[in-house]
Amino acid sequence: GTIMNVNAEAGLTYANGFKQRFAELDGTIAAEELYEKDAQDLRTQATKIKAAKPDFVYFPGFAQDIGISMKQLRELGYTGQFLTTPAMEDNAFFTTAGGAGEGAVYSSPLNPKWSETLELQEKFAQEYPNQSFSWFIANGYDALKLVSELVEKCGEETECIKQQLYTTKNYNGASGTFSFDEKGDVSRPLVLMQV
Repeated sequence: GTIMNVNAEAGLTYANGFKQRFAELDGTIAAEELYEKDAQDLRTQATKIKAAKPDFVYFPGFAQDIGISMKQLRELGYTGQFLTTPAMEDNAFFTTAGGAGEGAVYSSPLNPKWSETLELQEKFAQEYPNQSFSWFIANGYDALKLVSELVEKCGEETECIKQQLYTTKNYNGASGTFSFDEKGDVSRPLVLMQV
């Protein structure tokens, strides 16, 4: 496999996590190419990725960049599997990738059959009929709701809010069920989706 990712904290964090887990499973990353956010011509990186002859290319990045990367790889003749993150749920991905994103597999914390997700999605569609619903909307909704609950409980005591947040376990929200650890990192189950 190979990785083609944006040279930004979010992309690098996803890439590092992927590489670590892939290595634990005895996988080898044959090549990794970085690009700058909002770059329009990624053919140099795409050519190097294609030359590595990978079974798959993993794209941790932003929606538009992922779309451009996939499109340019397909234009260069790459026929392997594309793997990516929930970033591709954004309309910018589909606008830039066109048909090149067809068949891409991505991990998403959003289970489209979760009742809380369906409820929020319905409300969102009524309020914003011309916008697409995504994990980012559900996640933002959950973040605001959870912080509101903690502020109600703790008032303006920031240390109390932090401690309550870090001890939150199995919170059922519109983006699914999630928990925090002692560092404030979130863990949640993921669902594999395919375009």
